[in-house]
Amino acid sequence: MGLCFPAFSFLGLSDGAVSQEPFRRSSATQAALNHEERELVTVSINENLKIKAGGFACENFPSCLHGETVKFNLHWPLGLPVSQGGGRQRCKRQLEATDCFSGAGVQFQHIVVEKKGAKENVGVIQLNRPKALNALCDALVKEINQALDSFEQDAHVGAIVITGSEKAFAAGADIKEMQDRTFQECYSGNFLAHWNRVSTTKKPVIAAVNGYALGGGCELAMMCDIIYAGEKAQFGQPEILLGTIPGAGGTQRLTRAVGKSLAMEMILTGERISAQEAKQAGLVSKVCPVDKLLDEAISCAEKIAGNSKLVAAMAKEAVNAAFETTLAEGNKREKILFHATFATEDRKEGMSAFVEKRKASFTDH
Repeated sequence: MGLCFPAFSFLGLSDGAVSQEPFRRSSATQAALNHEERELVTVSINENLKIKAGGFACENFPSCLHGETVKFNLHWPLGLPVSQGGGRQRCKRQLEATDCFSGAGVQFQHIVVEKKGAKENVGVIQLNRPKALNALCDALVKEINQALDSFEQDAHVGAIVITGSEKAFAAGADIKEMQDRTFQECYSGNFLAHWNRVSTTKKPVIAAVNGYALGGGCELAMMCDIIYAGEKAQFGQPEILLGTIPGAGGTQRLTRAVGKSLAMEMILTGERISAQEAKQAGLVSKVCPVDKLLDEAISCAEKIAGNSKLVAAMAKEAVNAAFETTLAEGNKREKILFHATFATEDRKEGMSAFVEKRKASFTDH
């Protein structure tokens, strides 16, 4: 699936650049396209925030996309002239994102969003700023939130996986974006408040972490309900080395996950821990080969999505109560939610299927 962008216009380049029709199709393929032609193109955004492909150019990309590779479909009505006799032909073509996330027609610049699994009931969000090691700029975080909102509204999706690349899950926040902020701006604007969206998602979320998960990247992973790590993953909160501290839950979630001593050591020194150390400390639940990580995370998400989505949300709420309340209050919350399952059709179906020795067929009611 390609990276999605808002619509841009393509304009013809110089005479020499368009002296030949850039793309040709067989008559059979053209007939199948039914009145329009498309061509998949993969290019990089240059230092002028432009791309050139197939005799056409597109510009005005956001500055944070400099150097990133984008994939899209050139799209235009059949019969539209591209060039005539080598002359300059200025004709517009729309930049159409390939395989755009169909949940609500949302288009993204910094993430790739799709559905995976045999039943396509697993939502996958892949961070896609490879040149910046998936650094979390504000726009990227907002897009994650949009994708989560769409998956929450999609009744077919039962679990969500957030991942990055093999080199980096997310190497931290975008420091260039925040270095000039003042205390007044941060305090009055409640800086980073919207970064917490992952932790408030009702559907279970799995982080599939390869490579670096540092600073904001580690915090993003810890907002998820389950963390799977590739063998070469590294976790850390190095904010102390930049003269600041974690600001998106790092001091709180890391301490709850690994205990006070290790959390203090990591946060006060900025040192990292390996995937194996993270598993031993309780930060991650499974370590996988790098090339198998995403498949393993999707497999886990499929198992979750095969259960009642309604009851899964209740179970998630009950477990989270253990981190947010006292033992007595947590037990009270668990009992209320346990009793609530007896008002659902899925509880009746699950117990009936067990007694009748058949597979349960949940309807999320």
